[in-house]
Amino acid sequence: MKPGYKQTEVGVIPEEWEVSSVGREYEIKLGKMLDAEKNAGVPKPYLGNRAVQWDRIDINDLPTVPMSRSDLDRFRLQKGDLLVCEGGEVGRATIWEAPLEECYYQKALHRLRPLHGFNSQLMAAFLRRWSDCGLLANYVTQTSIAHLPREKFMEVPMPVPPPPEQRAIATALSAASGCRKLH
Repeated sequence: MKPGYKQTEVGVIPEEWEVSSVGREYEIKLGKMLDAEKNAGVPKPYLGNRAVQWDRIDINDLPTVPMSRSDLDRFRLQKGDLLVCEGGEVGRATIWEAPLEECYYQKALHRLRPLHGFNSQLMAAFLRRWSDCGLLANYVTQTSIAHLPREKFMEVPMPVPPPPEQRAIATALSAASGCRKLH
């Protein structure tokens, strides 16, 4: 192994990086359960699994769900929230940039908020890589549809570079993923 690197459960990483888990780095909350018989309150727009795509959110024709006063606080999205699909294409993720003043999310989505300042752009890139490489498969429960339960998602190990490196990596990945027309 090259000097300055170490072998870990997340692969070979620089010696100064740490290994943590998604649950130690993020508060993870599932969204509102849609239940026509139990839901009461004011109708509010919400995001479901289909609205969350890689690197974007489709806010066209959002459905509404009745929300109680406590639901309004509990399930309201904040700019910078990382939304991760719990089912379907498990791990598909993007960051909520608040294109709507008020929006909520339903149970098919995990909402992640950093506990210690982990860069959510970098986390979204990790999720894309883990999804592309099938690394989340060990944490997925398969019934009729694949889904990633919160308890298992919390256990997923992740590399933790120092904060300045997190920003630099996220910036570089963002620049590298920009689409350019080739002539």
